[in-house]
Amino acid sequence: MRPLIVIMKKKKKLICFLACLILFSCEVEEVECKGFDKNNAILSYAMFPDEKEFYEFVNNQGDTIKLSFFDRYYSENYIERCGGYGDPTCDCFSNFEELYKVNDSIFFRTQVRMSSLEDETEFIELDYSVNASRYSENQIINSPENILERFSQITKEELIIDNHEFNNVLLVVLNKHINDKSLIEELIIEKDKGLVGFINNNELYVKN
Repeated sequence: MRPLIVIMKKKKKLICFLACLILFSCEVEEVECKGFDKNNAILSYAMFPDEKEFYEFVNNQGDTIKLSFFDRYYSENYIERCGGYGDPTCDCFSNFEELYKVNDSIFFRTQVRMSSLEDETEFIELDYSVNASRYSENQIINSPENILERFSQITKEELIIDNHEFNNVLLVVLNKHINDKSLIEELIIEKDKGLVGFINNNELYVKN
């Protein structure tokens, strides 16, 4: 029995040694990740590029909905510790978010997330949302040319709603969430001008 105990102890030591070898062979490094680029081309498609304190939208009956500034966020530089056993990849992420509200009950949000992978590939994605309802454009290669090409594909040269004509705009149909009680289902967004209209309870509201 004694030789068997000795063999088992040797196996345990060998297993511990191999585990330590694997653990320490993955060298941990520090990577400096950049903050969100405020000049990124995708911000031309943000809902509120003018960054005003409020925007007013009016329907054909003269009813007005006011959107007030709530928050704007650009992520900053940070250090990513990576390469070890727990986090073997050294990917970096940065974010942009802008938020406007209507009476603390309806929130219009543009969110952008950029991922810079260890192989130096960069992807960017954009979400438009009203409360929990959203529309997403994902996995865009992060270059001005690719961003312009992607959004050109979904840009309508002419859009007529309630006898109101829009040119070169995005018609964003939100994926309605069951918990979203707002009646906003479609957004109209123009490059460099942002949100120029939306459909609320089947009525068109246009930026005043």
